[in-house]
Amino acid sequence: MSYQEKKNENLRKYCREGKIKLVKKWIDDPNININWNFSAHLGAAILYDQIEIVKLILEHPKLDFKFHWPRPLIVTWEGMKFERDPVSISISRKKFEILDLLLGTGKIDLNQKKYLDLLMQMNDEEMNEYLKKVDGFTDYVLTQEPEYVKIISQAAADIFLF
Repeated sequence: MSYQEKKNENLRKYCREGKIKLVKKWIDDPNININWNFSAHLGAAILYDQIEIVKLILEHPKLDFKFHWPRPLIVTWEGMKFERDPVSISISRKKFEILDLLLGTGKIDLNQKKYLDLLMQMNDEEMNEYLKKVDGFTDYVLTQEPEYVKIISQAAADIFLF
């Protein structure tokens, strides 16, 4: 493992463990790539509910909000299969406060089929209710295939369909 990889691995560990002083110290180190290993630092902070560290990373000027991979990274968790990214992790684990932070950046596009597919697998009313409040999400769902309408509930769909 190279020196840079070791530093990035250590930062990921600090993010996971909530060591905010070390994260603040290391986050701007020239040997740190905030987008290293598919946003592993942000993913670790999300998985372990390190809200202050999530905020710190989201404020980093070099964070790439596209969360693009050379190829889709598909994971299985609690019987659901989905493409791993910070938004999917937050949705699948029902981390509403972190979703608020991610969406609050204005740089996250929630209107993607991969998130609809995840929501269909979850079939979780609490998450569906949360997402119905996200600006433009209901309109997006209604432009998709009919089976997705159950995400927003039939009663809500009837209001929007004429």
